[in-house]
Amino acid sequence: MRTKAEFIIKEISDANYEELLNKLIYKLKRAPDCRLQPYGSLNNLWEEICAQKQTDNWDGWIFVDHYVESLCFLLCEELPNEIQYAMSYDLVVDRHDDEPCIYPNEMANELKNKLYQIAINYSNHRIDNYVYGN
Repeated sequence: MRTKAEFIIKEISDANYEELLNKLIYKLKRAPDCRLQPYGSLNNLWEEICAQKQTDNWDGWIFVDHYVESLCFLLCEELPNEIQYAMSYDLVVDRHDDEPCIYPNEMANELKNKLYQIAINYSNHRIDNYVYGN
């Protein structure tokens, strides 16, 4: 059972993940040169990620996944240490670690997983045309 302080830390963590997700999606929407299918019907890397997560059949996925992971890590690393501690603590609260630590890789992985969950459900006409062939 989480304490009141742990619930406050969770709220801080969730708010910062939300802000990071907005920044990450913004960066992916502004990365048209990174698209692996430049002649397709999709507009940017964000739409590519959404379409590929919804179809799950892309041979080049490892490269995009690595790029997204790197962006996630950089965004998490830019946060003030206090926020990184709060977000790290929220990730490991059930481990009962004795000392507070910053876990940048785990924070980046959590951010990436949250992004992919959004991508699975995100839709617009270009993504729908790609996924469903309309």
